Amino acid sequence: MNPQPHLYVIVVHHGHKKVTQQTVTAWLKNTTPPREIIVVDNSRNYEPIQNETVVRAGANSGYAGGLNIGLGTLFTRRPDNTDLVICCNNDLLPLSSTLERILKWYSQHNKTVVLGYRRGWFSILSGRSHLAPLPRRSQSVTGRSSYLHGALFVLPWATFNSLKKLPDTYFLYWEDVLISQRLRRLGHELHIIPDLVSHHDDERNPSPDQIFYLVRNGARFMQEEIFPPARLYWRLWNRLRLWYHCLMRHRLICGALRDAFLSKNGPRPL
Repeated sequence: MNPQPHLYVIVVHHGHKKVTQQTVTAWLKNTTPPREIIVVDNSRNYEPIQNETVVRAGANSGYAGGLNIGLGTLFTRRPDNTDLVICCNNDLLPLSSTLERILKWYSQHNKTVVLGYRRGWFSILSGRSHLAPLPRRSQSVTGRSSYLHGALFVLPWATFNSLKKLPDTYFLYWEDVLISQRLRRLGHELHIIPDLVSHHDDERNPSPDQIFYLVRNGARFMQEEIFPPARLYWRLWNRLRLWYHCLMRHRLICGALRDAFLSKNGPRPL
């Protein structure tokens, strides 16, 4: 009989420490507790509550970059290829049965599948991404434009090893689309199962920073990651968008589109 895989949780902290502490507490209260919780502290203000491992990021690394720091820390633990890594936002609250349901799913299905809790898709015509309603049953994520919502996804350690590291050039937003596309190119299936999350606020009004990253990274994805003829179309269309928004003095959008053309990474310039 194969031993049960160990469960590791990586939480990227940015901003309010009480929000992150609530998330960590919810993971600790799972009926099947994780072997370790790693909090990557992007804000450098997090205070541990119960022996979770805290990794202070040297600089604000964004979401995927923070996950890579956590995965690098986990590498020193020498996990088994069958062990499971749960990557999540700091404002997401799991159900008490979340880890138990994840273990049960992997015990019954393909061990190389990447799991998520919600599906999204992007439109090649509009250049925007959208989230599907929360699922009522398990389902495969099919179609070239579908992806796993990055607020919570689960990678078997062997899958992470095949990817080497998560693509982190976008800093924030659209990185889940990029990660999903890279995983698919490596032959990994994406799947969602219901009833993993009790709360995550996906509908809040976007801040100027969020608008900047959504525009910049969406433009970059369309110019660099979709099939070649459509990339050319989007390079031309984004050029027209840039001219229009500069003419209208929409400085935020102009800066985002300009950075997309220059393939700039990292946080929004101040």
